[in-house]
Amino acid sequence: MGNPSGWKFTEPGDGRESVPEARCCANCHQRIGSLETPRTWRGNLVCAACHARLEPARGAPPRSTSRQDIAAGVSSGIMKIIILIGVLAIISALAEMLANHAL
Repeated sequence: MGNPSGWKFTEPGDGRESVPEARCCANCHQRIGSLETPRTWRGNLVCAACHARLEPARGAPPRSTSRQDIAAGVSSGIMKIIILIGVLAIISALAEMLANHAL
C-alpha cells in the first residue's frame, strides 16, 4: 500500500531530512502541494480542482437521451422555425402593403 502520509522517512542520524514525496494529480499531472489534501477519484490520486470537475454535481438529474426526449427537442425546434417563417411572412406582407400605400 505504501506510505499514505506522503512523507519519506530516513534512518535517524543519517544527515538527511524527511521530505514529502512528490505527489502528482493523475488527471492534470500537476504537483499536489504538501499542504493540499489529495482526493481520490475512481482509485486515482487527483487534486481538488480536478476532483471537482470529475465528480458530477450532487443533486443534478442525469441527462436524458431517450428517443422521446430527442424527438421532443426536434419537434420543438421545428415549431420555432415554422413560427419564425410565419412572422417573416406577416412582416413581408405588411412591408409590401406600406410600400403600395405610400405610392
